[in-house]
Amino acid sequence: MYVQAVTGALLMLQPGPQTTVCKDVPASSLRCAVLTALSHERQFAVEGHPGQALAAASAWVTAGENALAVDMLRELDTRGPLPVELQKQHKSMQEQLSSQVREVTFVVMGARTPQRIEVHRHRAQRARPLQRELTPDDNGRASVHMHLDPGTWTVRVFDAGSQRLDQVVDVGPGPGPARYLLRPEPDVSGQLVNMLIQRSPAMARRPLTVVARGSDGTESTCVVPKHRDSCVLALHQASWQLELRAPEHRPQVVSVMAKYPAGQPLVVELEPLPKLRETRIHNRNSSASPAVRGLAISAGTTALVGTTLAITGEVLNARRASTVRQHIAMGSCNTSDPAGYTCQASLITPMHVRATGFGLLGGSIGLATSALYLRGRKSSNRVSIPLLSAGVATSVAASLWLGLRTKPTDQAFSRLGLDDVAFGGVTRIARERVFAGGLLGIGLGLVAGGLLAIIPRRGGRLAVEPMGRGIAVRGVF
Repeated sequence: MYVQAVTGALLMLQPGPQTTVCKDVPASSLRCAVLTALSHERQFAVEGHPGQALAAASAWVTAGENALAVDMLRELDTRGPLPVELQKQHKSMQEQLSSQVREVTFVVMGARTPQRIEVHRHRAQRARPLQRELTPDDNGRASVHMHLDPGTWTVRVFDAGSQRLDQVVDVGPGPGPARYLLRPEPDVSGQLVNMLIQRSPAMARRPLTVVARGSDGTESTCVVPKHRDSCVLALHQASWQLELRAPEHRPQVVSVMAKYPAGQPLVVELEPLPKLRETRIHNRNSSASPAVRGLAISAGTTALVGTTLAITGEVLNARRASTVRQHIAMGSCNTSDPAGYTCQASLITPMHVRATGFGLLGGSIGLATSALYLRGRKSSNRVSIPLLSAGVATSVAASLWLGLRTKPTDQAFSRLGLDDVAFGGVTRIARERVFAGGLLGIGLGLVAGGLLAIIPRRGGRLAVEPMGRGIAVRGVF
């Protein structure tokens, strides 16, 4: 639709009356597009109007002949600057065609006189061929640059009106330029050999790259893409080394003799690379890493000390809380009695002991959790991001809680008076501080586990790969 719209716009810019060139051909057929393009090219050759050249290029795109469209734009660029009203269409068409064609360089060897090269689609001569004139240098080499669609093309080289070369080349897709070496010779002995490289059905849909290297340093390459089964190498008659490569297959180098005429196709079947088998080797005495064992021992020790302190703090808090209740009942903890401060101060020590004990218990939980996590992890030679993240988040939350409750705690324990209501508030603050201490311990335990995960395991990894008549063993211990 885009090409038809551009074509219509360009036809409006052309001078003179338009003639119908598709009288006996359906207007929507490719044949009509080819006839239209040829008609515009003839008018451009006579009148020289740039609109005719752009219309011809657009018609070639409609016909599926992008290489001829690029050739038409190249011819238009040699005629000087375009009118302002056509520059936008010219730029748009160049951008559209840049991704559809590939730059190809043909190098003709052994040329002593001016040559003419013709390139057209293989077995599809519905359109005109691409033609260039070649002038060889002192070494008998002549080169020409073209832009061709991916596919099979026929290349013919003429010298003084006589055909010297008729060769089929396969232009594969790719971002970079392609280079083809042509060696036309007047006698059969120097005729290029078109060696057909076929991919074995066992390697279906595996891109195959074939690089041919001659004894004189000459190199030629052909690629069999996924959607094709063969490519053609243009080789002169000599001995060649062919390097065959394909993904996930073992590379291979074979020697071939290129003789004219070409014989049977070379069918390529490469050996697939074996898949590595990996086995983890552990210490017989213990399958756990030093980090896991250290975390487990630290968790047990911390739990024992934390439990002792927590029980001691609970017993001490129960005794002192009973004493404080008796003072409240007797009225000795009122605001006028200086002994009221003693009632509150007696509850500070049990609170700190309990908070320390529960903090150590929380730390043991964090260390034990880290040990279990690291034991199930495949590798333990890096810092554990999940453990560090959870530990830091928990520690920060507990620290913020303790920081925000510091002032209310100081106020509750510094007031002189203490009654039943105030005693309930002091008890609640003490429980909050104990809970925050336990939460902080869990976070610090997770952080310690995440940092200790960097200690490597004892043992290693063993990879066994068949190679030739034996095996290759690679391991990390």
